[in-house]
Amino acid sequence: MITAFTTFKQLDVIYLLTQQVGSKTGANIHTIFTYGYEKAFITNNYGYSSAISILIFGMLLVFSLVTNGRKEDSR
Repeated sequence: MITAFTTFKQLDVIYLLTQQVGSKTGANIHTIFTYGYEKAFITNNYGYSSAISILIFGMLLVFSLVTNGRKEDSR
């Protein structure tokens, strides 16, 4: 469970690996995190990026509730 939450904190690694300038380096690959970052800080669309951040928060909340529910059922 902790590994899944750690994955959500790896924006810097994903960004550095996928957003390099040049050919065939993955510059056109986006995860939901890099997409939100691009919308906020590159295109200055802060409202849209805020909505993406709320979506990410909702996904984490649902994932947390599901995993905690499974843990309680196994007891």
